[in-house]
Amino acid sequence: MSYLYVSEQGASIGIEANRFQVKYKDGMIKSIPAETLEMIEVFGSVQITTRCLTECLKRGVNILFYSTSGAYYGRLISTSHVNVQRQRIQAEIGHNETFKLEMSKRIIDAKIRNQVVVLRRYARGRDEDIHRMIIEMQNMQKKLPYAKSVEQVMGTFINYNYFGVTTAEISKTHQADGTLLLPECTATADNYYVREGKYITEWEPEVIGQIYGAAYRNGAVTEEIRFSDISLYDQAKAYLIDEQHIRDYCEGITGLSYIEDRDQNVLILKFS
Repeated sequence: MSYLYVSEQGASIGIEANRFQVKYKDGMIKSIPAETLEMIEVFGSVQITTRCLTECLKRGVNILFYSTSGAYYGRLISTSHVNVQRQRIQAEIGHNETFKLEMSKRIIDAKIRNQVVVLRRYARGRDEDIHRMIIEMQNMQKKLPYAKSVEQVMGTFINYNYFGVTTAEISKTHQADGTLLLPECTATADNYYVREGKYITEWEPEVIGQIYGAAYRNGAVTEEIRFSDISLYDQAKAYLIDEQHIRDYCEGITGLSYIEDRDQNVLILKFS
């Protein structure tokens, strides 16, 4: 199935000859077979014809609407493609903690395996050292069976570095291939670290220590904080790790390791 992203201002989306078409201001037209389309996402001033809207509702193709900067507005969904019985079962299973934990483990295990395969595939014929990254992922995979809650699975195995980041931040480590014209993203209010109170903009050792300490006391396997610049990052690492002040906030801690992401100024502590 395919996803259609349209971000060029003034473009219009329609349907002709069983194909969804995008017409651009310069006259260029791109199309995709209707049978393969699963979702359309539009950014800013993109027009959609009534016929196209009707066809999307008939086929169950969801349409998501965003501002030019990526702020989410809402979506158009067909009610005829909703399986109420399935939703009821899903809601009931949502209260089954054992099922949720085991399903979470299976999903993360599959993602780790897939990431290792993708890394090895892209590293072929390139001068890239991926050995350490693969070892780290395999170590995470080995710890997966011991997670006792969904929160522990999420805290250990999800990388939040790219949740709601700006274009400038993600461009430090990633480059768009040019296939899609992507909007400039500048908003930070929905960044994971900002929303969770884990984004540090000035030197406050007590605040930093308490964040890690609270995670340790609550039984988390890992905790991570993002710093606004590399100097704050280095200061926190020296204070907590080199000077061992982490013991001031994690009473009784017997083991600690850490993962550095200096590109995104994120310091991840792993408790043991």
